[in-house]
Amino acid sequence: MVGIAASFRGNEERDEEDLNATSPAWARGRARTIRPYRRCGSAGKRVTLRYASHDPGACREPPVTSAGTVREEHRRRHVAAVCWSKQIAFHFSSLREPQQGETMPVLEYTYQTVALEDPESRWELYDGRLRSKPDMNAAHNEVMSQLGYQLIDQLNREEFRVRINASRVRFADPESYLIPDVMAVPTSASLAQRADPGRLEFYDVPLPQIVEIWSPSTGEYDVEKKLLRYQQRRDKEIWRIHPYERSSIRWILQGDGEYVRFEHAGGKVRPVALHGVIIDFAALFD
Repeated sequence: MVGIAASFRGNEERDEEDLNATSPAWARGRARTIRPYRRCGSAGKRVTLRYASHDPGACREPPVTSAGTVREEHRRRHVAAVCWSKQIAFHFSSLREPQQGETMPVLEYTYQTVALEDPESRWELYDGRLRSKPDMNAAHNEVMSQLGYQLIDQLNREEFRVRINASRVRFADPESYLIPDVMAVPTSASLAQRADPGRLEFYDVPLPQIVEIWSPSTGEYDVEKKLLRYQQRRDKEIWRIHPYERSSIRWILQGDGEYVRFEHAGGKVRPVALHGVIIDFAALFD
């Protein structure tokens, strides 16, 4: 197996061309799969990708018999590396940071591939734009975990399963994928996805409960964008918990299709769509 790491900046030119035609004969046909490797830089402007061929027969090196042949093969391999780098840059040009006034939408298939190959970055897709969900602080993570544990302890597994920062909800128009902090999903919808090991887990049906927890890095984004999109999906109950104010806001879908807002600052809360579940609000902050 041969691996070539190719690094490029998002604002470089991409040339669409038949690269195999310009590659040396022994290098043609080597590109079997191109997988995203890791992301560099807080702004996502630099992307590092790794090329990997899974065809052992295509990766055999040509024989070397003399000093002149060695020099020639070094030149050929350099040319091949440049060609592969351009090919990688072209195929993943949608990952670069758009310039001012420029829109670079990411196709749904490309997004699913990136999310599966780079799970550590927790990629979201918002209106066709990639966004890596950032790491959170201790207060956020504690509330998220405690809420998830309470739901897991009380829910009937034959009806619902719980995902803690570990799955996605999908929006059909425009195509977006968001990662809630906590959500309850129907067991039937979860089981239906297990047959395909290469499928990205996501839910496009309305869910009984979705929870977002405020953090300094995503507070405005969650309120102004994510929570509104959840309402467009018609999820039955949407929570926003503030770990520092020790308060929460619930939006509950009514029979007329409108959401009613409720505020809580303590006590116990019963999710309307999760029968028999009681959330001890004070215990979330212990």
